[in-house]
Amino acid sequence: MFGDKLDRRINIARILRAIWLNREISRIKLAEILHLDKSTVSNIVSLLLKNKLIEQTSEGQAGPLGGRKPVPLTINQNFGVLLGIELQPDSYHAVVTTINGKILFSQSKQISLSGDNLVEYFIDIVTDIKRQLEENRQKIIGIGVGLSGIIHSAEGCIYQSIPLNITEKYDFISKVKDVVDIPIYMENDANCCCWGELAFGQHEELKNFIYVLGEFREGMSDKTSYLFGDFAVGVGIVINGKVYYGSDFSAGEFRSIFWKNQNKSQFSLTDNEIREAGHDYHLFEQVMRELAKNLALLVNTFNFSHLYLGGFIKDHDQEIISILNDEIQHNWPYYDSVKCRISFSALGYQVVAYGAAGMIVEKLFSLPEINENGKAIWTGNELFILNSLS
Repeated sequence: MFGDKLDRRINIARILRAIWLNREISRIKLAEILHLDKSTVSNIVSLLLKNKLIEQTSEGQAGPLGGRKPVPLTINQNFGVLLGIELQPDSYHAVVTTINGKILFSQSKQISLSGDNLVEYFIDIVTDIKRQLEENRQKIIGIGVGLSGIIHSAEGCIYQSIPLNITEKYDFISKVKDVVDIPIYMENDANCCCWGELAFGQHEELKNFIYVLGEFREGMSDKTSYLFGDFAVGVGIVINGKVYYGSDFSAGEFRSIFWKNQNKSQFSLTDNEIREAGHDYHLFEQVMRELAKNLALLVNTFNFSHLYLGGFIKDHDQEIISILNDEIQHNWPYYDSVKCRISFSALGYQVVAYGAAGMIVEKLFSLPEINENGKAIWTGNELFILNSLS
């Protein structure tokens, strides 16, 4: 049988992911969709039930010929919670979620962050939140960290971050993992937003999309010699259901094709104009129009089905959508209409932290990559599950 040829750990991961994606599913259905022996499914399900990773819900309906009713299986939402943290130079935002994305706790504070005190602040933040959760007997099973810059998520390193004044390789994970005894993953902030859609949206058809994170950060240009002005834009790209990193993990770093080299910002407008755009709608509209022209090229070239926006001024969402649709259609050389759905995040300032928690969910229920030698290359979930099963 197909299942007998696979490593048992892979079958465990496949069953877990199938239960997560389907919300509720029976053993019979698992065996059917995964092409596994019923005995293989039963043995693994028993192991997962014993370790409280999954649980049985009420019995389903009997089939047309009667017989034993199938018992649906679901992920145990009490197995643990996820902590997502966004680190910015002037503040941090943290959310604690269930495995299915329900926010249980959130916290934001003003801080003054740089590469010099990044580790110290992070450990303090985690220690504080962990203490609060322990009072309610909630266990953190994974931490996701989102921040601006070129982040090599596989290595757990910051290669460069202009906002945090980091100009050379910074081994963040190695500096904190021995102090914080919880699996930690880090990611670029815009990519975190992509993970949030992939993990918590659970859209099976959501395979190719672009996520644009735009944040007004007043007063930030006074804190560093070179920054993106007061409006920072990052882009996350998902192709075939996977976050795209590029050859050196710098995919998504944005600068307008109209940029002028005397600007600190990412746009053609002067730094003073960018600074005022958060308060002057006419200037804000110019920024959005320039951004839309850049995004139109990407949307049409890559044929993205969805465009997500996070962190923008929510009061102007309809105007922004209208500008984007206009520029996307204008950039399209054919007579038909471009089919790209544009959506705003409803999470506001929590969007990156929430996405960082979503990244942990994807790690938790990920499947390994199979290399050319047929060997499974794991991306994370064995840290959470496979090594802890008894």
